[in-house]
Amino acid sequence: MTFAALLDQLPDAFAADLSRSFASVIASNPTETFYGLATCHDTDTYSCYLAAHSEEAILRELQQRSNASGTPISELSSDRYWVPEWQFTDESGLVRELHSQIWNAFEREGIDYYGERRRVYDAYVEGLRRFEANGGISNYDRERFLLVPWVHDPGDENVWVLEAVERLNPKHVSELFASTYGYT
Repeated sequence: MTFAALLDQLPDAFAADLSRSFASVIASNPTETFYGLATCHDTDTYSCYLAAHSEEAILRELQQRSNASGTPISELSSDRYWVPEWQFTDESGLVRELHSQIWNAFEREGIDYYGERRRVYDAYVEGLRRFEANGGISNYDRERFLLVPWVHDPGDENVWVLEAVERLNPKHVSELFASTYGYT
């Protein structure tokens, strides 16, 4: 199959894998109130896994900081839109087989992967959009829920992340994320 044909399959396959992966995280943590879901990509956009964070995890983090510092929780702050250590992950790998086929197509067709990374990333972003459109976060208040296609240690990709967060989220959520994003 060609790179173009495989790339066309990526959004739907990714949305389906996200549904399975997020359902697994929810089932394993039924008492958590999730407010954020990230798909975590390496800078090569090759490997990817799901991460999520919850209101309760923030409270646990604040309690730990309070215990360590002696500062009352009421005096500590936590920015719920910038969480460098997402607490809940499913690292089983998303669309692993399809991505291997994409890599093979690059080699077979002599395509410069570095030059195509943005198209692959955008296919993932479209997969996140479809995941939401298919009800992936329908049990959550969309005005308070963050979707982010995260890139680990981004270079130029930091702009991609900000643009994608803006496309995928309500305006005030994307603005909060942008105001605290550490890679600008």
